[in-house]
Amino acid sequence: MNDRDLIENKRLQTKSLSFFALPNVLFGLNFGVLGGMANAFFSVSFFGSLTLYFGQFFVLLCLVMRGINSALFAVAISSLVTAIVADDPYLIIIFALEILVVHTLLHRGLFLFQSVMLYWLFIGLPLLLTLTALTVDTDIDIDVLFINALTRVINALICVSVAALFMWFLPIRLSSWKYKTRPPKLAALIFSLCVLTVTLPALLMALFFINQAAERNESAVSQAMHTNVARIAWATERLLSENLNGLETLADYIANTRSPISADNILSATQENLPSLKRISVFSSEGKLLLSTHRETTLSPRNGSNHFDSPLFQKTRSSLSQYVSDAKIDKPFSDAAVIVLSVPVVKNDSFAGVVQASISLDELDDLADRVISGKFSYVIVDKYARSLASTMVARNLLLSNFDYTPVAHPLINTLEVINTANSQYLLSEGRTKSGWSIIVLADPKLVTSPLIVNFYVLILSAVFVIIAFSIVASQLSKKITRPLEDIAENYPNKNVHPQIMEEAQVSDEIVKLTHTLISSHAVMSDFQAQLKEQVENKTRQLKQLNKELYSLAQKDGLTQLLNRSGFNRFALTSYRNCVRNRISMSMILVDIDHFKRVNDTYGHPFGDKCIKTVAKTLQKHCKRDTDIIGRFGGEEFIIMIVGGEISEHHTRIKLITDSIRKNSFNVNNQEVNITISAGICSILDDFSIDFDALIKYADEQLYLSKRTGRDKTSILVR
Repeated sequence: MNDRDLIENKRLQTKSLSFFALPNVLFGLNFGVLGGMANAFFSVSFFGSLTLYFGQFFVLLCLVMRGINSALFAVAISSLVTAIVADDPYLIIIFALEILVVHTLLHRGLFLFQSVMLYWLFIGLPLLLTLTALTVDTDIDIDVLFINALTRVINALICVSVAALFMWFLPIRLSSWKYKTRPPKLAALIFSLCVLTVTLPALLMALFFINQAAERNESAVSQAMHTNVARIAWATERLLSENLNGLETLADYIANTRSPISADNILSATQENLPSLKRISVFSSEGKLLLSTHRETTLSPRNGSNHFDSPLFQKTRSSLSQYVSDAKIDKPFSDAAVIVLSVPVVKNDSFAGVVQASISLDELDDLADRVISGKFSYVIVDKYARSLASTMVARNLLLSNFDYTPVAHPLINTLEVINTANSQYLLSEGRTKSGWSIIVLADPKLVTSPLIVNFYVLILSAVFVIIAFSIVASQLSKKITRPLEDIAENYPNKNVHPQIMEEAQVSDEIVKLTHTLISSHAVMSDFQAQLKEQVENKTRQLKQLNKELYSLAQKDGLTQLLNRSGFNRFALTSYRNCVRNRISMSMILVDIDHFKRVNDTYGHPFGDKCIKTVAKTLQKHCKRDTDIIGRFGGEEFIIMIVGGEISEHHTRIKLITDSIRKNSFNVNNQEVNITISAGICSILDDFSIDFDALIKYADEQLYLSKRTGRDKTSILVR
């Protein structure tokens, strides 16, 4: 039994198995578990939440090796695990439908890679986009949806490429008997292998370069955000430090001077040198306001206001160090938000008062606006998560809480992504010495837009490479197989066209093979010619021998007349023609009288001589083409005469009996005569008599002649 028979037997055995047959269930479960483990533990995240799952490789192997029944069990387990890990239940539908469509296409003669590619291009990709678009948030980026779907397509092509290449290393009994009714063409195999060997590296290289480009771009954005965080933190710290140092200088001067006029002048000079400071005020050790740059307030020296119980005054007094207050509304002077700087006045190592000034949070806003890059936003929050400065919050809403929720973005890998005010932002955060948080925000498109562009460019480049290489592979496969096809097409012809040798120059092996086949073809052609000639000779000999055998089978060996079967064959045909055309005919039976006595008296050789003499006499008087003569058995003969007058038939028989009666034989110097008796049945009008009855009536007339004296002719006309 050859391989084709084994394949067909396995096909029939598989068809006879039911869906829940134990072999189908076991193989499906085994491959499904392998696929599920591959999806759960060996998936590859190449960027963001985009992940490659390789369980479908085992499902495709199960389909080709064991058929659709086992593959359905395998895909149920594998796709269920994938749906759980990827949190996408629609993958169960996508993968199950893939197996059903690929099964159908394989039955139509397509290769595995072609079947999977056609499914994902025309069914899988549109269906996945539709299902995802119907179920996700309406504000999701369409490019993100498309890239996620394309990732699934690339994932499928990688799995099928590996599976198809793996199939080349399996025995044919394990890999092809399910769907192949005949071996594929060599050109198709070469083309398929070439495409597979370039598709897998092209896709892997495209994913690698996409990953590298995305990581570099995300790293650049992250570095830029960290830089802006550092710049804003440095600027705010410098603002606070310069103003605190200016107030420290003022406090030292006040501690060492006794002149109110001089102190007032230095106060004004400090205000001019530090314009970001508002309402610079000097308090005594008892908390009374001594000096202030803000002359028209209730805190002027004339009203004798006391700040001794102020928390800020007490903290500065107890610590004898610089202090920055929490942000607050600048009541009763304005509704603006400010922070207050407080510096102690120390004289002879003793507390002598406090110098205070406020900085509007608008100053922080303006400062951050000057140092941050235009494509970024920022928020400065205090330890209570209140906004001190921000491009995200209106200035009249400062000191409100800045709330956000961390979210996952499918195309962002390392940067933190948050959702605030119903929008998503990239986030980078740093802290200042004052305990403030500097938050720099950026549009996620800074990362995703280059990634999307690179993704499309590289995928299109990979597709272009695959298409270009497919064209080259197609031409290459044709060039390799064309000489073999030419030889196969021209093999019956003795003369081989010279173009075959030109096309065979593709490689040394093809040239040698072509020469060998052409030489074998020439030898085969000569052998076939000789064999044909021998067959023709033998055929002629057989035909001649058949003629001789036919003649021997139809003729009597002694008389060369027709034997009984031969006579019946020809006479029956003539009889039917006479009946059909109502032609007169006569059936005559002739018997040699007393032939047994002749044999017993003169011997069998003489008897044979008598029989031959009678036969020759019959042939002499019955020469027409329509006359049929036969030896009916022993000494008995039969004649069929058709056409003409019945009387003419009877006259000829009379001439025959007379001729035999007159003929004499010399036996041992003794003359011997023989006679014959005849019985005739002639049909003139009654054509209803069948052939056997006609012979029977002639036989009855013969026996009538013998009973009535022999050497007579009895006639019956119907």
